[in-house]
This record gives sequence, structure tokens and C-alpha cells, in this order.
Amino acid sequence: MKRLLVATTLLPVLAALVLVRPATAADPVYDQVGVTAILAGVRTNGIVGASGGLVTLDTGSAFISARLDSSPSATVLASPVEPGTLVRTLVGQGNGAAGSAVFAVPDAEATYPCSQNKSSCCKAPTSDQPPVTFGAGQATAEAGPALAKGTSTGADFDIAGALTSGPSTSSLSMTTSALEGKVTQTARTAVSKVTVAGVLTLSDVVATADITANGDLHT
Repeated sequence: MKRLLVATTLLPVLAALVLVRPATAADPVYDQVGVTAILAGVRTNGIVGASGGLVTLDTGSAFISARLDSSPSATVLASPVEPGTLVRTLVGQGNGAAGSAVFAVPDAEATYPCSQNKSSCCKAPTSDQPPVTFGAGQATAEAGPALAKGTSTGADFDIAGALTSGPSTSSLSMTTSALEGKVTQTARTAVSKVTVAGVLTLSDVVATADITANGDLHT
């Protein structure tokens, strides 16, 4: 007998605006600035239980994770789908049995300082690693000394018996300037349709978040 428990989050998780003012500063100039963000069209964080035991189902569609600070340092990871630990384990087992990389989790990753300042990826075929199925998508990532950007699109996304989502898109842009004491972050994620356990349907879900810090003015 299978048991299923999944908690779903339809909004992006956007957080962490850090500004550290020097003790001797008399103007709105900051010693350090930093910003981080995590967003997805649909994000799940729960437990799947079956006869084999309990496993974590931490998944996301049109997923982007980014960090930017004034050291300067930047990291952007974007993917049509973040299948989480369960699917990554299944993918690893499948590849191990086949003796080669048959399945892959597509992502675009860019870091600074590093030679890989831009990256893109595209997932053409549908991948089916029960209990999760996800379709085609693409992603881009860009990182620089004062910039972190990411875009991601994902096709249909399904967790058997728990959640089905239509195509989703996410975009993120962050900039910093320690000398000007300015940080901006703009993020948007949208999913066309979400059905939870076959009984609740949400259409055209859109979430946006904007953070601006300009000197002592924070919005």
C-alpha cells in the first residue's frame, strides 16, 4: 500500500538582502552588499512513502538559484527542472546499471570569477523517472562582478498521483554596487496550470518580487 504526502509551494522563494555599513561611513556607501534568490514555477517539498520506505521529494520546475555579492562573486544555476534527491538517485542508479550516462539532469551554470561567465542548456526529450515525469525546456545563466541573471522554461511536470503542472517560466536579474550602496533584484515566475491530487486546479499563477536598496532607501 502506497502513502503519499506532498507539500507544494506555488510562489518563488526570494530572500536575503544584505548591506553592511562601515562604522565610519557618513554617506550611504556600504562595505559589503549581497543578495540571493531561489525561484521556481512550481516547487515541492515533501515526503513520498511506499513499501520501500520514505524518501524526500524536493522538486521544482523552471528553477533558478542565484547569489551575488560585492567581493565580487556571483553564481547562477538555472534548469528547466530541479528533480531533487529522489530523481537524481534514480538517474544515478540507471546510469550505473547501463555503464554510461543514459539519463542527465539539464542545467545552465555560470560563476564569477571564472572563465564560465555564461551558460545555456536545452532539454529536448521527455524524461520519465517515476514517480516524476518532466518535459522539454531550456535555461540560461550569466554571472559577472556586479550582475547575476538567469532564465528558465519548463514543459509539463508531473508527480504521479500528487501534482501536475503545465509549462512554466522563470526569470531573474540582480545587480549590486557597493560604492553607490545600491542593490536591485527583479524576479518573476509563472505556471500555466497546476492540479493538486486531481481535486484542485489553479490556472495562470504568476508571482513577482522586486527588491531595491539605494543608500538608506529600501523598497
